[in-house]
Formats: sequence, C-alpha cells, structure tokens
Amino acid sequence: PKTFIGEPNDLFWIAEAGGTWKLNEGTLDGRAGAGGWYHNGTFDRFSGDTQNGTEGFYFFIEQMLWRERPADEDDEQGIGAFVMYGHADDDVAEADHHVGAGLTWKGAIPDRDNDVLGMGANWVHFSHANGADFADSYELAIEYFYKLQLTPCLSIKPDLQHIINPGGTGLGDAVVGTIRVEITF
Repeated sequence: PKTFIGEPNDLFWIAEAGGTWKLNEGTLDGRAGAGGWYHNGTFDRFSGDTQNGTEGFYFFIEQMLWRERPADEDDEQGIGAFVMYGHADDDVAEADHHVGAGLTWKGAIPDRDNDVLGMGANWVHFSHANGADFADSYELAIEYFYKLQLTPCLSIKPDLQHIINPGGTGLGDAVVGTIRVEITF
C-alpha cells in the first residue's frame, strides 16, 4: 500500500488482450489472448551484475474440438485443447521460453458427466546466459490427470507427471504423483 502514496518501487505491470469465437455453427467455443508484462525492480543477472527492470510476453489459444450434445447450449461435455507460449528475459529468468499444450475431455466416462480427463505437456528452455550454468538445456513435463467430481462442491484429482531433465540439474528423470482435493464455496 505504501507505493500508492509514496514513490512506486518494484511494481509488476501486465496487460492482456484477447477475443472469443464460435466454430461449427456456434457449438465450439474458442478464445485466444496475448499479453506482455514488465517489472521495474532490480534483478540479479546470471553474469553477476544487476539490471533495472525485466519484461516478457505470452500468448495462448483454447478451442473446444468436439461436444457430446452440440444442440444443448448448457452441456459442457466434450473435448477441448489448448496451446500456450511464454518468453522471459534470459539474463535474469531461469526459464526463458515455455511451450505448453494439452487436451481435456469432460464427461469421458458414461454417467460421469462432470468428471474431467486430461493430459498435457510443458516444455521450458533454460537460459544460456553467461553464468546460468544449467546442466540440461530444457525440462519436459508430461502430465495425466482425472478430476473426479464427487459433489457440486467437492472434487478429487489424482495427477501423474513424468518430468524429463527436472530443473536442468543433470539429475535423472522424475515421476511425481499427487492427489488434489478441491472444495468450492
């Protein structure tokens, strides 16, 4: 709050613009957006000195590919896809490029209309700036999940990820499993 009254320091600014559309006679929703960000703080560079400010940009596209009952506007069951890309300053950010893509299927199992099955992949490229010194140039995470909607307010989501070159450390691949419990009010 003090930055609203005094001199603004270390502010993070972000702007995004986007749009929506409908394909297949209005039954398949889609949206896209692009944005940029800037942080005016002081950052340590991998080279050992500092820099004032850093910035980046991103874009994404989401598209419903198939709906189980396209004539029913309220039915959300179907298959959707997304693709995203982000870029950051490689002098201060460990990951300077990020690409993600995935698919979700709501209602994949009969009589489980609100459950969601999904898979995705996220690839990050590690900075090659002097002093960054990552053992690997990238990390790739492949993820599978199933969100079990138990009630309108409660869901459980088991998730399994295979991470190749985790953290660019040069260590072996990792397999991570989690269970997320979500309560919605």
